[in-house]
Amino acid sequence: MSQQAFHFAIASDGNTDYLLGLTVCMVSALRHLDRAYRPVVHILDLNVPDDAYAVCEACIRKSHEDVEVVRHRLCQEELEGFPRWRGSLAAINRLFLPSLLPEVDWILYVDCDVLFTEDPSTLLDCRDSMAWIVGHAEEKSPWTKHNVHDWLDARGYTGKKDDFVNSGFLLMNLEAFRREGLHQRCFDFLTRHPDVPLCDQTTINIVCSGHIHHLPNRWGLFHTQIATPLVCHRGAIHFAGTAPWVSLRDPRYPDAAAAQEWLRVMRSIQGLPQQWVAGLPSERAFFWRKALPRWLWRHLPRALIAPPWLTPLRRAKRLWRRCAEPIPLDLR
Repeated sequence: MSQQAFHFAIASDGNTDYLLGLTVCMVSALRHLDRAYRPVVHILDLNVPDDAYAVCEACIRKSHEDVEVVRHRLCQEELEGFPRWRGSLAAINRLFLPSLLPEVDWILYVDCDVLFTEDPSTLLDCRDSMAWIVGHAEEKSPWTKHNVHDWLDARGYTGKKDDFVNSGFLLMNLEAFRREGLHQRCFDFLTRHPDVPLCDQTTINIVCSGHIHHLPNRWGLFHTQIATPLVCHRGAIHFAGTAPWVSLRDPRYPDAAAAQEWLRVMRSIQGLPQQWVAGLPSERAFFWRKALPRWLWRHLPRALIAPPWLTPLRRAKRLWRRCAEPIPLDLR
């Protein structure tokens, strides 16, 4: 019996951090994918150097024996004049998928800062012919309200922002995109509004308004919603806003359990260039960076109140005084 194809799409430019994220994302997806499916990974390449692309492809192929990796070279000159996201035009690449893949009806598009922790093939149950895109709900934050929602309100799109989904983890109905001409409508919107914030996400949500469905919460769950330790039921983690290759290199960021999981997968991949992983901690260093401050926070007050050189009786008395509940006095 022939295997059913499962299509992934992911985009990157020549930034080595995004190439590292792309590799970790796809490796984590393929390691969890049900072997009944044949994965096809579509890499939307915007000026990725050949040697860097070769590293990504080799690592992805090692993670699944049946994977097909397809490179789609896109021309940056065709995108000049369109809005950028953090200085890059790569975010707009997903809008080319309907024309690049005329034989594909559904595809899972993911950003480079996504980590899979469950079998992505279960997402196929979320497909709906009435939906043009299926994603996880946009994170409601003061930044989003000030920069995106206020912009939409000022231009008369007030009623279309309630069902917004995050564009970094999307099941896209490419058949509907071609039938309704949605990709061209997206480019028309970008041409009319060159100042649109979160250019790709806002555009796709506005154009697909009324045909947007939501994924179960565990898919594309934001890393900020995950408690430590990593105990919640999740299928994919989206490091929206704070990429793990940034937070893990900067000790000022709080180390979430999700970042530890990303680091574990990254360290398990053989063949990554040293310059890609420079500055990222080892798993042991990460553990101590998290464990030592917690241990001190828990035990240092006890050591100051009842230092170990006191007799056990005196230490127990001091600790009892610290933990004892005050007795309320009735002065009536």
